[in-house]
Amino acid sequence: MNRRKYLAISGGMVALAGCSGETEESPSSSGGESDSDSQDGSDSSSGDGSDGGSESGDGEDSIPTHEIGDTFMVGGDEDAVEYTVSSASTADAIGGEYSSEEANGVFLIVQLEMVNQTSETINISSNHLKAVDSDGNQFDADAGASVYLESDERFDVSGISFEQLNPGLSTSGAVIFDVATGSSYGLLVEPVGLFSSADSHLVELGST
Repeated sequence: MNRRKYLAISGGMVALAGCSGETEESPSSSGGESDSDSQDGSDSSSGDGSDGGSESGDGEDSIPTHEIGDTFMVGGDEDAVEYTVSSASTADAIGGEYSSEEANGVFLIVQLEMVNQTSETINISSNHLKAVDSDGNQFDADAGASVYLESDERFDVSGISFEQLNPGLSTSGAVIFDVATGSSYGLLVEPVGLFSSADSHLVELGST
């Protein structure tokens, strides 16, 4: 994906719930018809097996876009992974009473499930997951903050780390980003295959 595609992200995301004691799920957008549905016979499908997705932007800059709770597929036959983002929340710090890490801005915690839909074992990590703001800036996962996730009583998941996922099996976890406040964010999900030409997908998360 090039940076032009990130600029196609819509700024009208739903608001993120603040993390005050437990993870909350971001509310869904209204169920009304989008303008793209009313255009002349246009097809709003993502093009590679995703459910409930729309395309942001137009022409070559379009990117399949989803909401929290949608299930969608990224990749092809050799690297197809099914994703469902279950919640997104924010916190000023991650950890427990005796050890924690504070954010430079604010931590954006995204919980999701991944299912290997291929016939072979694939490698899963947070490297193919990015936070993207409405200006197109990209944020890598904060591996240090993920270490403290298991000691944080507000969350019942561990951080996503490098692991091998066998065919047909699923894994759940969270990815944490240290981001600026007052901006809208999306989760950019890239294909796991190193040389994959499949489209990346975007999940709208909301504002911090």
